[in-house]
Parts: sequence; structure tokens; C-alpha cells
Amino acid sequence: MWKLDRQSKKPLYEQIADHLERSISYGEFPPGSLLPSERKLADQLGVNRSTVIQAFAELRSIGIIESRTGSGTRVSKTKWGATPKHTPNWSRYAEGRSFLPNLPFMRRIREALTQNPSLIDFASGELSADLAPTNEIAALMSQHQYTSYLGYDNPQGYIPLRQALVSYLDQYRDIQSTESSILITSGSQQSLYLITQCLLSPGDAVAIEDPSYCYSLPIFQSAGLRLFRLPVDQHEFIPTTFGPYTRNIASRWFL
Repeated sequence: MWKLDRQSKKPLYEQIADHLERSISYGEFPPGSLLPSERKLADQLGVNRSTVIQAFAELRSIGIIESRTGSGTRVSKTKWGATPKHTPNWSRYAEGRSFLPNLPFMRRIREALTQNPSLIDFASGELSADLAPTNEIAALMSQHQYTSYLGYDNPQGYIPLRQALVSYLDQYRDIQSTESSILITSGSQQSLYLITQCLLSPGDAVAIEDPSYCYSLPIFQSAGLRLFRLPVDQHEFIPTTFGPYTRNIASRWFL
């Protein structure tokens, strides 16, 4: 989809280097992934191979990519602070029950809510039923009937939803991304599980807000992670109270 701007004063090799660096930072090329060959990329972009060689040399000079004879050019495994792991063994996870059971106090909260519906549930982190826009959603559904295919969608999630999230992140969070760098999950717990399995190893440190999402704590403990709790005020977390060491942790693995 991306094209070179041949009218720009910026050299073509710099445009290619900038585009690749941006794609890597967005996660479209994860750490350790293989980049297209110089010849293939040159053919795709309609430039000389020497132009791509210059772009790769620019990225190598700042440690973003690394090249080895016979192995091609890959994204650096260490530059971005995350080493990719093998694909999770889902069967072993299901059979081995790798997660710790729910904490006793969580089970007691569930029992209390069942026995006394008047209690307010702060444990699940869910939106209160009276705040959910059910009437608005029902009106929209009645006005716009869904006639699309109901089978499996794109593995990364519904494309228009990912495109909407790109616009939202840019407008309200000042985060630059692309639809290719976004993965839609079935919920926050699935997201946290994928993070712990694919990006973290036992003994790694994770900084979390205190108080935090209660369901995240057993996941992190099951994965053998070290937790650093960051206090929060009415606006945001406060990492400065822990000193430079924890500030570095927070900047790398704040979830």
C-alpha cells in the first residue's frame, strides 16, 4: 500500500528506511522477523537495488536490523526490548492447567454477589449495567441490519474495527499505528495471556498500577513474573517514587 514520493526532496533510500523503521515500531515486523530481500524489495518499489542497499545500511547503522550471509536481513532481537518466543503450545496449556486457580477472596466475592444482588461489584472491572448503552445499541442494530458472513473473520480481527481503532488512537491517544499492527482479542485476559507467553519469560519484571485489574495478577504470578506496583493518584500512575530503576521497567513493560 505504501508508495515512494518521487517528488519529495528526501532521497529515496531515506524514505524506504523511514518506512521500514515505522513498520517495525508498529509491530508489523516483530523482533527477529525476516525482511524482504534487497532484490525483491527493489522490484516491489520500482527502484534500483543499490537504493535498498543504502536503506538497509542506514537501519543497520542504528541497530534496528541485522544481516548475516545466507540468513538474510532480520529485525534486531534486542533493539526493541523483546525477544520473540516460539508459538505457545495451546494443547499443553489446556491439559496442564498452567494458570493458578482463582484466589479464595475472589470466590468469596462471587458467592456474596450471588447471595446479595444489591452489592456493587467492583471485582470484575465490568461496566455497571445501568451505564451500558443497551438502548442505543439496540436502535443502531434495528436501523442497520447485519447481513455479512457470520463465519470466521480475519485472524487479526474485523478490518473496519481495526481501522477505526487506528483513527481513535491517533486522535485521542496520540499513538501512531496501522491496522496491520493491531490484533483484536476476545478480552483483556486473552491479551495478557498472549503478552506473557510471547513477550515475557519467568523472572521478567512487569510494572502495574496499584490497585490494578485483579484478574491480571494471577496470570502474571502463573507466568513467574516479578511485579512492581506503581501507586496512582486521581490522574495516572506515579513511577517516580520508585527511582530510576523502576522508571526504566515502567517505560518498558507498563501494562
